[in-house]
Amino acid sequence: MTESTKTLASFDSLNAAPLEDQFHGAAIVDENGNETPITEAMVQRACNALSNAWKTPSSKHHSIELMARAV
Repeated sequence: MTESTKTLASFDSLNAAPLEDQFHGAAIVDENGNETPITEAMVQRACNALSNAWKTPSSKHHSIELMARAV
């Protein structure tokens, strides 16, 4: 048994709940502890908003950024 196999076996033994009872997703938790599951539609809206907000850097900005990295 390799070290990584031992780690996986140990990690799996920590999950006491049956597989069907385990949470397989993500949620937003507010200041009161209320959970709102993150849905596919929420992710799509966020990706679209980021895509629409993206601005291609100008050549001048890109050149300045490259020079800053070289220093």
